[in-house]
Amino acid sequence: MRSVQARRTSAFAATTTTWAPLVADGSFDVVLPAAGGDWVEAGVSIISPSGGGNSYLDVAVIVGGSVVSWVSTSSLTHTSVSGWFRSNGHGNIAISGATLYKVKAGDIEGGSIRLRLYSFMDSGSAAYIASTSDPAVFYGVSRVSSAVLPPVQPSGFVGWGVPALIEPPLSIPTGSILWMRGRDLTGAAGSTISAWPDASPAARTISYVSASTPVTVAAASTPKGGKSAAFPGNPGSGSYFTVGATALPTNRDGEVWLVVKSNDVGGSSNGWCKFGGDAGQENHYGYGGSVYDDDGCSSRLSHSAAGLTAWHIRRVQTTGTTRYVWINGGLVWSGAVTPHWRQAPNIGAANSYRFNGNIAEVIMFDRALSAADATKTNDYLLAEHM
Repeated sequence: MRSVQARRTSAFAATTTTWAPLVADGSFDVVLPAAGGDWVEAGVSIISPSGGGNSYLDVAVIVGGSVVSWVSTSSLTHTSVSGWFRSNGHGNIAISGATLYKVKAGDIEGGSIRLRLYSFMDSGSAAYIASTSDPAVFYGVSRVSSAVLPPVQPSGFVGWGVPALIEPPLSIPTGSILWMRGRDLTGAAGSTISAWPDASPAARTISYVSASTPVTVAAASTPKGGKSAAFPGNPGSGSYFTVGATALPTNRDGEVWLVVKSNDVGGSSNGWCKFGGDAGQENHYGYGGSVYDDDGCSSRLSHSAAGLTAWHIRRVQTTGTTRYVWINGGLVWSGAVTPHWRQAPNIGAANSYRFNGNIAEVIMFDRALSAADATKTNDYLLAEHM
């Protein structure tokens, strides 16, 4: 059994003469399913150092937000300046070897091990930097089968040179027309989200509609420790997002995927998004345990669904005159509809009713995905968030 996760960032420029995380909010952490006695591998496949002095990297095991072990020493002590060493110089691209680490029972939280990348400089002029053109990549692999381990299990660092052995990070099929990713949210936990970029090739304008109660950053909020947008609810006074007109004609095939959880499944005041064409109807995500929505069709429909207060993957597809709704891969609704996709979708609002919950990802396609592309999308969302 093997699980792979990779993280990218272009958001840090770190200079410190004490061991400190390169990205402190958890968005660069690698979280892998593991148990005591398993082996995990971690590495940095690309990072850009700058400045003079000597600089080092090490990986920490995090439990409850605190370091419980350094991977280089399998303890809480650095016996010397440990970790991946980069000699004096600047302007280089550093590619590390990988390290192999045996998981201890105390390293596990919620059935997973969390790895966080730390840096140390012996001179204040040294730094590690990341940019859009040269993003840093930190990856981890859980390896629980002895068949894939070296014959002699070492402690500390092992120079496997592993980037060539690691599968590329999962992604979605080509042709998305909207892609809102939690990993792209900026700002500290609890701060207002004034911008959420569209990562699809369309790069659409996503506008923040400000009301008295803001949409805020929820850091380390998904099962994999990623960011999400926390929507406040509050009919008529909760903020939300609206998307610039998509290239999706109202009466054609298409689908939308969301990673979402609701905070209110009892009352009618919890709104939803507006992806469809029933302009006069309010949508609700969890009213009496049911979802009322017009996603991909011309009139509001409803379906019952359990577990809406837990993180789940919601997929709605319209193909021809049939609409399907899946939650975590299980079909919860299908039937004949008049297809209709809203040209400027609302994320977190359906007329006066506003969504009370969290959204970590929104993906739209201007076609009904094939089975292979649907599996690819689902696998990506599972690896990224679940």
